[in-house]
Amino acid sequence: MIVLGIDPGTAALGYGTVERTGARLRLVDAGCFETPSTWGLPQRLLAIHRHVVEQIELHRPDIVAVERLFFSKNAQVAVLLNLEAPPRPDDAADAVAIAIWAANSERDGVAGAAPATRPVGALDRSAVTPAATGESSFDRAVREALQRERTARKVS
Repeated sequence: MIVLGIDPGTAALGYGTVERTGARLRLVDAGCFETPSTWGLPQRLLAIHRHVVEQIELHRPDIVAVERLFFSKNAQVAVLLNLEAPPRPDDAADAVAIAIWAANSERDGVAGAAPATRPVGALDRSAVTPAATGESSFDRAVREALQRERTARKVS
């Protein structure tokens, strides 16, 4: 099973992909995607969207886990993956920790389920229930940025 973990941020987005085979975990990829501070929010969100899509197309994850609020001890990430040191920067290490959490949270029988029937879990301690369905403010901002880009393409 391949899991993509994401530590979201508009200035720096951490990403980490792990593969779980039985109880064994292996780091596939990790890094931090940064957007220039001179860019406006729509341009940053569009760049982040494109980067996440590229990661999904590259690694074809079975699960994508996104951090809501998570503080980890990055050294534990290195130990779990038999690495000499945790991934750097901390955003990448957090994303790998999220991917490990999701990989270890996946239950037998659920992995083969259609994506629409998989349960949605909340990783942060502040959430009592999983995220509500429907459009979030982040979803709306991404949708609006994409619409502005489409409109700009038609004009030029």
